[in-house]
Amino acid sequence: MFKTPLLYLPGPTAVPDSILRARMGPLMDDQALYKEISGAVQRILKTKSSVHILAGEGMLALDSVSCSLIEQGDSVLIISNGVFGDWFLDLVGKYTSSYTIFQCGPTSGVSASALGEFLIAQEQKGVSFKLATLVHCDTPSGVLNDIASLVPVLSRHSILSVVDVVASSFGISIDLDLCGVDVALMGSQKALSCPSGLSMLAISERAWRAMETRRTPIPSYYCNLLLFKNAPATFPYTVSSYDLLGLREALRLLEEEGLDNVYRRHMRIAEAVRYAVQKSGLTLYLVSDYSPTITAFHVPQGTTSDAILQTMLNDYGIRFSSSLGSLDKKVMRIGHMGFNSNVPVVLYVLKCLTRTLRSHGVCLRDDMGESFFERYHSMVEVE
Repeated sequence: MFKTPLLYLPGPTAVPDSILRARMGPLMDDQALYKEISGAVQRILKTKSSVHILAGEGMLALDSVSCSLIEQGDSVLIISNGVFGDWFLDLVGKYTSSYTIFQCGPTSGVSASALGEFLIAQEQKGVSFKLATLVHCDTPSGVLNDIASLVPVLSRHSILSVVDVVASSFGISIDLDLCGVDVALMGSQKALSCPSGLSMLAISERAWRAMETRRTPIPSYYCNLLLFKNAPATFPYTVSSYDLLGLREALRLLEEEGLDNVYRRHMRIAEAVRYAVQKSGLTLYLVSDYSPTITAFHVPQGTTSDAILQTMLNDYGIRFSSSLGSLDKKVMRIGHMGFNSNVPVVLYVLKCLTRTLRSHGVCLRDDMGESFFERYHSMVEVE
């Protein structure tokens, strides 16, 4: 059992010691640090879009983009197949009453062909959209939407794309420019394994022009992204210096390991976790389009999500996770992202989860830890 609880959540995650040490300083030139981090994010996400860092967790980025891009009368398309996709309703609704929801089934990814057919049908009705929102990985379910096929559909219809990549970025290879993403939103507390407190945005020139040509002023100071574009330096208000030091170290660790190795590690571990969950007799929530950062499974009969969480914490020192929204108390989530996506930690967590469920009377066919280890090493040996 851990002396302090192991954060095994789909964000925030456990934080590596080197990141904690980096956050202690010493301080350096904030603007140089900011530019260094922005450049690293551009390299990793393969984009020429300008990258900006906000002093607040991911929801600040979502609200800032909504506030800066949307004004009353703008028509917005909300593409949703999950809880966070639906949450864009609240954000968008603060700035315009003209929005349409493209609602899809929650257990698999959004279909690009279905989206294209929907947009053609809307255009035939005389409906067009200024922008569309889309979640790459919807954290409550772990469903992964294929932005490489979905965003080009939006681009063909001249629709700006706002993509939440908070739960996927830095754990899966993303080429923002190849996909054509106009705005990508990120957070520090997921696959980067930093403490929560920073969010990042990659903003295309097309998105900047849309902000600059609004009919009305942006109705906020803190959420006004034009302050970043027009600021004489790179940060328009007080910088979170120690948070930036930790973020720089997280990005350094990724590039030191090698991005291909990082993505391969996440994919292998995710596949081995899914194998272990199914081999034990538990049921995955999704039927396809699994994220390499999160695995969700149905709460088995004979126990409750609250009981599982309590035993995992009290007996094993692990802060485990249920889900959110309509999936709350129905689904459990394994957050194998960032620092938590490593074999010894996953093995320990799955062994503890097996013991927890069995102690609650759940009949499991196999030990999930042993099945995970078996599957993971079979993949390594093949390569």
